[in-house]
Amino acid sequence: MSFSRAPVKRFNENIGCAPAPGTYELKPGEVKGPASFHRSERFKLLKASGAPFIPPPSPSKDVPMSPVAVRRTMSVDGLVDGSMSKKDKSGQSMQMKQQKLLEKEIRSLVQQRGEQDRRLVTLEEELRKVEAKLLSAVREKTGLAANVTTLERQLAELKKTNEFLKNKVSADTTKKRIQSLSMELMEARNKLDVNDKEIIYWSLREETCKERHTQSKSNETSSDRTNHSIRERNGKKKSQREWKKCVWRNYLTGP
Repeated sequence: MSFSRAPVKRFNENIGCAPAPGTYELKPGEVKGPASFHRSERFKLLKASGAPFIPPPSPSKDVPMSPVAVRRTMSVDGLVDGSMSKKDKSGQSMQMKQQKLLEKEIRSLVQQRGEQDRRLVTLEEELRKVEAKLLSAVREKTGLAANVTTLERQLAELKKTNEFLKNKVSADTTKKRIQSLSMELMEARNKLDVNDKEIIYWSLREETCKERHTQSKSNETSSDRTNHSIRERNGKKKSQREWKKCVWRNYLTGP
């Protein structure tokens, strides 16, 4: 955004200070100062009759004139007396002072205007830079928004694939778990069958052992009986032998 520059005017240009005649109405008042006079007589408004104004051949009070032209006509015609000349001199000196002050003010204003123009140029450059940065930021924002939308779509797709893979993995893991559990169950059943067979085998063996034990006990009792009878027989035979030995001893030794 740029602004049009104002036309530069120098302080020494000849520009009229007084406005055009008939543009405004001055209120008549008391005379103040040595160089003041009734301005209502200098700048009189045109009559509102609508008829065209015809200026007179000689200068008059009805025609608005600039102060320089009034002074020239008064000096040429010889209408100014000594007191008025003194007032004009004092007024001229005052005007010169005012002109110098105005020139100083104009110079300061021109300097201020130049500084303002420089500031305006720098501000315009900064504004252009800011606008360029803003455009680049807007472009980056649009690009980032497009990237965000694409990334959101990719994220949604990845979530879907992740859920699908999770379900698939969970199904595969459950299948594997079921298979492993079924294998463990089969192994446990086989072990149980083997244990049952071993229990049956050992129970049968225990029964056979019990039968053998009873048989061995019965055999022991019968063997004990036979041994007892044999011992009794042997004892009788031994007693008979001893009796015979005694008889023989008695016989041999004599009475």
